[in-house]
Amino acid sequence: MTELQRITEHNFATSPFLNLPGEVRNIIYELTLGGNIWDIELDTEARAINLTPKADRIDHRDLLLVCRQIYGESRVLPWSLGSFKCVSETHNSCRAKFRGWVAKFPPEFRRAITSIILASHSVRDARLKDEVLTQWTTRCNLGLQDFPGLKRLQVHAWKPVSRRSTKELREMVMMKPGERIVGNVCVTWVHCKDANFEAMPRRV
Repeated sequence: MTELQRITEHNFATSPFLNLPGEVRNIIYELTLGGNIWDIELDTEARAINLTPKADRIDHRDLLLVCRQIYGESRVLPWSLGSFKCVSETHNSCRAKFRGWVAKFPPEFRRAITSIILASHSVRDARLKDEVLTQWTTRCNLGLQDFPGLKRLQVHAWKPVSRRSTKELREMVMMKPGERIVGNVCVTWVHCKDANFEAMPRRV
């Protein structure tokens, strides 16, 4: 028996948590690792800052470091149970920033993502034309084919940039032939009214 096998057997024999039914462990994982909004930062560490910390802590991902079994059972849950928010100066740089960030991680984490928030906070740019707005949600530009688990895409559009209503934006972007995202993705347009970006969560 290898040292790794001995450690594994010891964990099974002595850990009250690992002896819980799998369904109960899954509930604990969801309560501990889920419900977060991650603010994407594109740097050498490919980090994501948690905008919704629990119990005054940045996050609970250190749970994944307890043992191999816990890591194996829960490693993708921070990705599948949270939302990833990308904020940038322009809509083009926002998409590029998000795709560059997620490319730093193994494919299994990318495939687990279920919720994405994209936002541009520059209101000094020229008014976006209709053909530019459609680029937000086309599969080729955002690369949504690389996110098979995606269920929610939220796009924040500033009123000074586009005077269209949420309904008009959705009809314009989603209903054009060939530009509609896969049917299981719910797309939401959010109008942010102030130039100080106060409608968005703040970084901690």
